[in-house]
Amino acid sequence: MLGSTFCRDVHVTAEDRIRDLCARLLTAQDDDEVQKLVTELKAAIHDHCVELKVMAAVSFPKSG
Repeated sequence: MLGSTFCRDVHVTAEDRIRDLCARLLTAQDDDEVQKLVTELKAAIHDHCVELKVMAAVSFPKSG
């Protein structure tokens, strides 16, 4: 089972990664760089959603 400290640390890391990619997008100089960063951002958001689902499943197990 995942511990709350582990989940919280993973959560912060994912948020920091997303925040960093957004900041880099704001200063991107060309379309190629923007495309690369958008691809990374989509992956980071997806990973973060998966992490949130795991945290929810651990915190709120199905009953029945």
